[in-house]
Amino acid sequence: MGKNPAFQFYPSDWTRDLDDLDIQIEGAWIRIICRLWWSNQRGTATKSLQEWSNILRKTQQKTKEILQILIEKRVADGSILDNQNITIISRRMVNDFRISQLRKEVGKLGGNPKLKKSSNFLVNQSDNQKPTPSSSSSNKEIYKEKSFEVISYLNEKTGKKYRDTAAIEARLKDGGTVEECKTIIDNKLKDPYFIENKKYLNPQTLFRKIHWDIYLNEVVPEKDKSWI
Repeated sequence: MGKNPAFQFYPSDWTRDLDDLDIQIEGAWIRIICRLWWSNQRGTATKSLQEWSNILRKTQQKTKEILQILIEKRVADGSILDNQNITIISRRMVNDFRISQLRKEVGKLGGNPKLKKSSNFLVNQSDNQKPTPSSSSSNKEIYKEKSFEVISYLNEKTGKKYRDTAAIEARLKDGGTVEECKTIIDNKLKDPYFIENKKYLNPQTLFRKIHWDIYLNEVVPEKDKSWI
């Protein structure tokens, strides 16, 4: 897989996730995501505890403590596959890669055929005409990309393979944001009722218009998330 020389940095994500953590954890995370960027599976890497220890330049015990903090604080996703091998995942990097691949696939199709204009049409078009169809299509693609990021996050957290993003797109068009959608998902993942009734952890229920304000603003007590 070809490698870009740089990845996007999101200051809001960084400060939100790491502001209450020690500078040592921040330093460890930047070293880790650099390795995740160069991983064969972008944003995900499985290494032995010794390999992670070499990357962080810490003892195995200290490295394990750092990785556990990153996972427990939801800075990273991850799992210990056995006594030695540990998988670490950057959700943002994985989602950014998925979106970039989606854009490449859309580009290969040549764009939206409805927006392709004949030469005769272009001759009769005046300079001061507003490109309303193109602008509308651009907004539509933006909503699709954002809803894809949300549905990917939901599938990642629940282990499902949902594809219908209609409810998500509707809430985004209403003025909702990707982060608000993720907050609703996180809230419901901690909701005892939803933990007992996992079938309701679907996009249609989570992002129904009448639920939006309630789900977004409620404070849900923590519960064991071992089922996730």
